[in-house]
Amino acid sequence: MSASRLERIELKHLEHVLEICRAGSFSAAARRLRLSQPALSKSISRLEAQLGLHLFERTGGAARPTELAELIAERGRALLVSSNALSRELEQRASGVTGRLRIGVGPTTRLKPLPQVVRGVLARFPDIKLEANLDNGLAIMRGVDQGRYDLAFGYSENAEAFGDLIRIKIFDDQPIAVVRPGHPAAGAKRPLSASELLQYPMASVGITTNFGAWIGELSEIEARNVDAYVSNDIDMLKSCFPDNYTLRGARFVFADDLASGALVEVPLQWESTYHCWMVTTPENWRLPVVKAVADIAREGAGEAIKAA
Repeated sequence: MSASRLERIELKHLEHVLEICRAGSFSAAARRLRLSQPALSKSISRLEAQLGLHLFERTGGAARPTELAELIAERGRALLVSSNALSRELEQRASGVTGRLRIGVGPTTRLKPLPQVVRGVLARFPDIKLEANLDNGLAIMRGVDQGRYDLAFGYSENAEAFGDLIRIKIFDDQPIAVVRPGHPAAGAKRPLSASELLQYPMASVGITTNFGAWIGELSEIEARNVDAYVSNDIDMLKSCFPDNYTLRGARFVFADDLASGALVEVPLQWESTYHCWMVTTPENWRLPVVKAVADIAREGAGEAIKAA
């Protein structure tokens, strides 16, 4: 393959190859790219003719990338992220803060700090178009890394696998377990051990690494109880979990329910900290609006900005 052929690869071709690799088919990729499937197929055919090599093996409705397609996707992702960030930065510096800001949030961070961020951004930057998407913790971090989100808010454990991202600490809180007032554990006089807690079925958004380390190896009954009810919708968890279940999450999630007596905290031997971080790419961190979001989020949490 000659260098001259490689020099003619366009950014749109990189985007098309990357999206097909992600989606696993031409039809799904075309929907995500907002193209017709024939237009996407023609784009890939032109690139294959230009390179003189085959990029995808089609079997049924699926598209399996060749080694070359995987290489283009891997190298092209970083180029696309940098190109998109540069375009937005130039646009914002030329005409003020405009364009679209894409934010990813997890089940807990949609409650805090997302509401403060949305109100603050729309008030401070009236020309911005704001897009907020709910996803699971690892998926939103991966979305930032792959350029699908400009920034995301999530639990620190989920960000640790993506070491190249900029991380900004927003606030800390304490993970707790709560029950309804009639639950047997509501009257606990001392902190419960993991085995005592797991006598009861549990509702949560999922098992974190720290909690998993505390509960350790589980019996068959404990393994069944620890994820008896899992949902990424906190409101659904709180409104629907049965009376004999415990419910686990960050303290701020249950603040109003604890104050009203609708829920009761169960003392635990487990000691941990919920760290809420904002994550973004180094390229996006240079954008004024992204730094402003970090300020707004931390102002809402009553803390000063600090990059980690």
